[in-house]
Amino acid sequence: MTRTTVGDYELDDDPGRVDTDAAVAFLTTEAYWGRWRGASDIKSQIAAAWRVVGAYDQTGAMVGFARAYGDGGCAYLADVYVLAGHRGAGLGQAIVRMMIEDGPGAGWRWMLHTSDAHGLYRQFGFAAPSHRYLERVPKSETATPWQRSASAGTLVGKVVRLEPLQHQHVPGLVAAAADGEELYRWSPVPQDETQVRQYVETALSARDDGTAVTAAVQTPARSATPGSARRRSGPVRTPR
Repeated sequence: MTRTTVGDYELDDDPGRVDTDAAVAFLTTEAYWGRWRGASDIKSQIAAAWRVVGAYDQTGAMVGFARAYGDGGCAYLADVYVLAGHRGAGLGQAIVRMMIEDGPGAGWRWMLHTSDAHGLYRQFGFAAPSHRYLERVPKSETATPWQRSASAGTLVGKVVRLEPLQHQHVPGLVAAAADGEELYRWSPVPQDETQVRQYVETALSARDDGTAVTAAVQTPARSATPGSARRRSGPVRTPR
């Protein structure tokens, strides 16, 4: 077992010390994720975890938590939280560090899903997945109206055609960037295949999160992709 202190708090990976009722109270009322779970679901997940880390105040109350499950080479980080009244003391960072860096999984591949705190997780090497990563979402997750509109199909106009952005558009975007070096030299346009793939990954992640509508912009007479557009709350930006 591992124990360490952070200011007035103690971090401990002893599963026997975890207050499962406290975890249930937060995860069923305050967390934005996994709200389909009931108390029995959460307690079962904690009991089956490969590793847990709890943060405890001076009275011994659990004020922060994280769990992970793994197979000896890969691990998934889940249910990381710190109670509102105890934030700002570095507990979130300390919990993640203890879970990932200060335990037997330090050399493993780690994964997580999150809609916030990306800056925190980047400190520990988390980044957007490469083009090799695929995921099947639960059938219970239905597309939002924005996501449904993002996959509505191809829109054809008199001058250009908008297709839902996909990885298959990468070669065309690379070629278009090379053809327009003089035209786009003052624009933040990805210039090689690696940069373009990262751009597409970022755009598709935003689409999947429901925060953007993405499209590849083509001229009807060309098979190459001359540009792409990503629609958020502001105007369409069209890197080429």
